[in-house]
Amino acid sequence: TDMLPTTAQDLAPINLIGQGTGVTRIAKAVSVLLITIYVFGFIYQPTSFLLSLVAGRTFGPPFLLFNIFTASFVEISVLSLIYNLVLLNVISRTLEPIWGSLEFFRFILIIDVFAGVLSYWLSIFIYMVTLDEHILFNYGWCGFSGIATGLLVALKHLNIEREIQIGSRKTSFKYLPSIVIAFEVLPIMLGAPEAKAALPLLVFGTFGSWLYLRFFKFYPLRNQVGDLNPQFGLDSFFPPFLSPIVNWVGNLTYNTVGLTGLWKSFGPESSGSHDSSLSLSARSVDSADAKRRRARAALALDKRLEQDFNTKDKSSPSSSSDLVAVEPSSPSLSSPAPSESPASSP
Repeated sequence: TDMLPTTAQDLAPINLIGQGTGVTRIAKAVSVLLITIYVFGFIYQPTSFLLSLVAGRTFGPPFLLFNIFTASFVEISVLSLIYNLVLLNVISRTLEPIWGSLEFFRFILIIDVFAGVLSYWLSIFIYMVTLDEHILFNYGWCGFSGIATGLLVALKHLNIEREIQIGSRKTSFKYLPSIVIAFEVLPIMLGAPEAKAALPLLVFGTFGSWLYLRFFKFYPLRNQVGDLNPQFGLDSFFPPFLSPIVNWVGNLTYNTVGLTGLWKSFGPESSGSHDSSLSLSARSVDSADAKRRRARAALALDKRLEQDFNTKDKSSPSSSSDLVAVEPSSPSLSSPAPSESPASSP
């Protein structure tokens, strides 16, 4: 299922830390897997290298094809492990109850495979440019950051009109993935090798999450495949000055997905034409945007009325005191009018 904010209450700031209770089923299983692989890698270091994505060992001897699936679950830094475990368990409290465990697991699997495949081809491309065999046989991509950030993208899509509240601070959900990506890139700029190993998975996991939610996920409540909401465009992840470049990439992605007919394989419109799926998505996003605009207007009106009411309450006591102060200076209506002095006789 999917959820659209349609009331002022739905658009109120959400406390992400306090959202939901307990650990969800899929998040618990993934957490156990991450911790187990980290412990085995800490005890016997070749385990991490065996499960990481090493391009020369994936489709070449010894043909470790499972690296594409396992690389995202290999953490070589305890700080990164703790950070990603917190993100996973916090985000899953919102997403898994709404989507269901099956869709939540499928989403993680899609990001995992997408990021793994593109990271493999990135290694091949770097080798073709540099002819450095170290990239093929001695360097492994690994890290859960791609999946964790992909889940943040899904959280942004679900709460695109809302604010996130952490303590007393508020920020828009639409900026949350960009903030986390910047936080992930910072260690890379400082030269941390663990962060460099996760960079391709981070980038491709984020892009894969947006691609799936934007074009391929089926939304039953809207009877729609994909979501063409302009507020979820690729440019919403970047500063405005990068919009021309990012919009070009987004439009290229849109045209590629449309021309290849990939939309035909998803959702209830799979038996129809690509154009019918496009028109369905376009009609649905107009309705969704109208609901969001009405909800935002209602929320703004509620806040304005509340402010006016509070202002009126504060001003009422001072107004009454002013009236009391003025009363003594005004003539009394009950007192008789002063009589005129009699005219003196000549």
